[in-house]
Amino acid sequence: RGKLVMEDGMKEWVAELNLKAGCEAISLSAFRNASSFFKAGISLLCSNCWDKNYDLTLQLHNFYAEVEFCNGYFGEVDRVTKIIIEKAKSISDKTRAYFILIKTHGAQKHINIAIKVSLAALDELGEPIQQSGIRSLLNRFHIFAKMNLLRTIHVFAKMEDSQFLALKEMDVDMKRAAMKLLLVFARFGITSIYTPFVLNRMLELTLVYGVCEE
Repeated sequence: RGKLVMEDGMKEWVAELNLKAGCEAISLSAFRNASSFFKAGISLLCSNCWDKNYDLTLQLHNFYAEVEFCNGYFGEVDRVTKIIIEKAKSISDKTRAYFILIKTHGAQKHINIAIKVSLAALDELGEPIQQSGIRSLLNRFHIFAKMNLLRTIHVFAKMEDSQFLALKEMDVDMKRAAMKLLLVFARFGITSIYTPFVLNRMLELTLVYGVCEE
């Protein structure tokens, strides 16, 4: 038993070294080398790694998915991000995987799938967009969706520079993640029926929660 514990501890230590080496490779834009380090680190994790070494496991998988996106191995990105989304303990821990998965489908021109993943992520972040309801509403009353967006834009247009600069920085992590996802959603769904609602919600979040880099 003592020998087994020692071996597991050594594997974890080497996996951490691979994580550090992979991050260093990323800083040098050596994405193929980074991929090898992260993949090696994952291979050293124990069978119950998502319970025993959660943080290390999450980081290795996230970084591995991101560099494989850079390397153009979209099938591997799809596989790894789905593992993260299934195993992660919270939506905050899933957001990186959602972002890279959406970008992967977008890069492959799988726009409908990218939108579907965005909708699922936004729902988990507390910003649901009901597909059937919005489709029906926009098909019948598209002008009202645009008017709602224009009203919010008008609020910003009336603001003095000093008022806009006085907006606080958004400090609610869930809303920051939602803003980033909404931005990605707007990019891939720019001609979709969701666009007026997405853009309006981004502006509303800014008014209520403040500004952020996204």
